[in-house]
Amino acid sequence: MYRSAYVPVRPWQVRWQRFRTVGLFRRGLDPVDVHEFLRQVADDLTVLYDRLEQGREETGRFREALRAWQSDHAHEINQRVS
Repeated sequence: MYRSAYVPVRPWQVRWQRFRTVGLFRRGLDPVDVHEFLRQVADDLTVLYDRLEQGREETGRFREALRAWQSDHAHEINQRVS
């Protein structure tokens, strides 16, 4: 299945997802529906975890840059305070 634009599964969709039941002589849910839904949830989790990791990496870069700036300017700041 091709998706032209990324549309994440929302929490309410997971909570309210219903699956078709299988034919008269079988019990349970339609495996195709279940597997498609699970694939979409897995895809969405992959995107979210990737974004989370990108955010953590960016935070680390900002933290390092701030520490470097503070180290570079500590002497100036200490002279102003004194």
